Amino acid sequence: MEANTMQHIASRTNRKPGLLRTLAIGVLLFGLALAVPAGAQNDIEVVLVGVGDNLQNAIDDAVALSRSLDTRVRVEVGFQPDNGNENDNDNDNDNDNDDPPEPVTYEGFSVPADANLHIRPVRELNPWNITITGEVMPTPEGVVEVLEPDDPNSPTDRLLIEGFTLTGGNYGVHIREGSPTISRCIIVNNRDAGIYIDETSDNARPFIVNCSIGSLDGRQSDIGVHADGNSFPRVLFSTIIFNRNYGVVVEENANVTVTHSIIYRNGTIAPTVQRTGGLVRFPLPAVL
Repeated sequence: MEANTMQHIASRTNRKPGLLRTLAIGVLLFGLALAVPAGAQNDIEVVLVGVGDNLQNAIDDAVALSRSLDTRVRVEVGFQPDNGNENDNDNDNDNDNDDPPEPVTYEGFSVPADANLHIRPVRELNPWNITITGEVMPTPEGVVEVLEPDDPNSPTDRLLIEGFTLTGGNYGVHIREGSPTISRCIIVNNRDAGIYIDETSDNARPFIVNCSIGSLDGRQSDIGVHADGNSFPRVLFSTIIFNRNYGVVVEENANVTVTHSIIYRNGTIAPTVQRTGGLVRFPLPAVL
């Protein structure tokens, strides 16, 4: 009996490492799946926005194109035509290609929540190279305004905005409705909040991943992420830092989930998180 018991214990012990490895791999793959926005690889049509072009007009054209073709459209911002001789060989162009691209600035834009768009820089650039600003707007709300869907029956989780610096508005991103993905953005020096989910929102579920939200000097932005209404934002792999008052504010029925993120040095006498309603969850490590 003793031998059988020891054999049984040994057998269970030998199975543990394999089980733990399987669970660890599963968690890792699940996290990677969350970090890749759905549909990001399924773009078909491309709209190029050149330097000096009106970004809002290009967004409107892309929305119309997406609906007419019933397909996803990728909007590539910051296109600079090649002014070189087409007959030049590759070696002649090496020096031109090595030069860092000049920073480009565009005015802010609005887009309906049900737009099937992927809005990004024309190349894989550092987000500081493409700045979208609200400073020149007459009555700036959000540098990026995500509006109510044009068709209430359309899905609102297909909009992806990535790779920009968003600055100079009341909000970096103002989400009135919908569930957009905001990825790889630097959202700085916006007066009221970096990202604000409106109090009128109903079941808004934005996904904020790999973003930096705050102030360059610690005085410009009041709040990092402000969730209001009936909203359920998720924050993953992001940094919310150096906001004047709060890192995260939750009101009404909002529920914010913060995972693998840093919320640090927000406010001087105020807490990092202010909750007057709703819930803030930290299911996996976050630095507060």
